[in-house]
Amino acid sequence: MKKRILAWLILGVILLAAGCSDTPPEVPDAIGSAADTNDTLPPQTDETAPITTAPEPPETVPAKETPYTLKIPRPDIMIYKEPGYDFDPVGKLVDIGTYTIVEESLDAEGIRWGKLKSGIGWIDLDKVDDAVGMIPITLEEISRAEYKALDCHSHVIEDAPHTRYLLFEAYEPLRDIRFCYMDFVEDGFQPGETLCTLSEMKPGKPLVIGVIFHGDFTTFGLSFTCDGGYKASYRIYESGRNGGIEMQEYPIQ
Repeated sequence: MKKRILAWLILGVILLAAGCSDTPPEVPDAIGSAADTNDTLPPQTDETAPITTAPEPPETVPAKETPYTLKIPRPDIMIYKEPGYDFDPVGKLVDIGTYTIVEESLDAEGIRWGKLKSGIGWIDLDKVDDAVGMIPITLEEISRAEYKALDCHSHVIEDAPHTRYLLFEAYEPLRDIRFCYMDFVEDGFQPGETLCTLSEMKPGKPLVIGVIFHGDFTTFGLSFTCDGGYKASYRIYESGRNGGIEMQEYPIQ
């Protein structure tokens, strides 16, 4: 009996010591936990986080296939040997009509050029687009012999070996034509001395003016009133690119 009581006392002491220990008993891993498998748990996500998507690539405009036809509304579009204003001009279109473009090219300035089917050269396609609705007058430089053979209005301001003959052709009736010097002022140019005037100019009878460009800054002006009442003015100067004659519209003060 005494032995049985002693055994129970020893067992109680052992149990009491186990209950007071700081180290918890080992618990086996749960069945199916990540420790028992080679699979990894998916990361936790925040359902409130914004969803982002990759931007769609921009749409690209397909290049225009050549050859194609192009309606040109003005006959004063210059033709160049190669696609660029730094190349030599070889002439200009002489007729309004439809032309065939067999090749396109983009120059370093971002200007679109089209090669004419005839092979004579290239034209500025952007200028053709801008030509729609332009003032109906063109400028061309001609020789003295060509000038003498024309039935035209004319005024030679300086008659000398270096005189350049400017041929202006209208495509609708114009009135109050004035040709003048342009004076350079601080913020640009303004009309100066009047050199010649013409009350009316009709299609079929051009105006030829003989002038000399004295230095790089010599600039002339041409102004007129269109058939619809629109008043236009142009600055006429020698191009720094190739020595050709350029005509650029400027606002009337």
